[in-house]
Amino acid sequence: MDDHLPMISMFSNASRFEVAGGTFNAVGRDQINIEQQNIFHNQVVHNALRDDSDLALHAILDPVGDAGYNRSKLTGPVATCYEGTRKDVIAEIVRWRKADDHPICWLTGPAGSGKSAISQTIAERYAAKNRLAASFFFFRGAGRRSKITGFIPTLAHQLSLSVPSTKPLIQSLLKNDPSIVTDHSLSHQFEKLILEPYLGRNSVLSKPFSQWTKPKLIVVDALDECDDKDSAAEFIEALIGTLHKNRGLRLRFLITSRVEEHIRKQLDTDMGRAVVHRLFLQDFDARLDIRQFFQSRFATIYQQNSRVMQTVSHP
Repeated sequence: MDDHLPMISMFSNASRFEVAGGTFNAVGRDQINIEQQNIFHNQVVHNALRDDSDLALHAILDPVGDAGYNRSKLTGPVATCYEGTRKDVIAEIVRWRKADDHPICWLTGPAGSGKSAISQTIAERYAAKNRLAASFFFFRGAGRRSKITGFIPTLAHQLSLSVPSTKPLIQSLLKNDPSIVTDHSLSHQFEKLILEPYLGRNSVLSKPFSQWTKPKLIVVDALDECDDKDSAAEFIEALIGTLHKNRGLRLRFLITSRVEEHIRKQLDTDMGRAVVHRLFLQDFDARLDIRQFFQSRFATIYQQNSRVMQTVSHP
């Protein structure tokens, strides 16, 4: 017997007894906490299923509130592209979204190269056009934003708001099986909470189908900062497989990350190459953008301190 196994307290003061057969599991504090959380969530779901309101759906899905593009700056950095910069990259993403050949765009580059600023700018631009379906900005060490568990439910909640015709379908799926949120695989969650509601929305549309001819966009930023690499790889595999089978789906995914092995392996498959458009930031010359940024910032400093800058030439 392993000397490091915890003592089973139910037998700690017992003597002169025999145990014949059976299986005993030593349950640690973390497992008890997880079970308590699931019991609490199931009770919340049970109560919320009686109500079809937005608050009820929010209670069931329990989305990560600070993970979307419209998150508060108080919860972490929210970087955007400086006005007039990164035009070439943004234009390429816009061209990709309009095309029909690759439903996924993978934007990659080294740390600090501006991936998150670009994805934030793109998310804000398409949200203003009512073309953003959902967004999730992973951030390492930021609580639930670094976890995979709330990822798909958060996208589903945002989808129910940005595409209201999906809401009754998501509610119906959760009424039939509320355990989707906590007990199912990422691939199953994606199929039930994202794909099926989006495909089935036509049955509840009150507007002509022509309203949906332009694809919606889902932005997933910094996937490499998700703590669970295996689950992140599972998501990419499920996404590629789903979009490969549903090539007519009017939904686009912009994903940003560094080149990490668990992500690259999924994208380098034959199926991955068929549905993924790759953009490498190092292929875009950023020198003019950097120059424009510094010129603008120095000009602002000059204007704000004009009294002490009288003998300094204008930048």
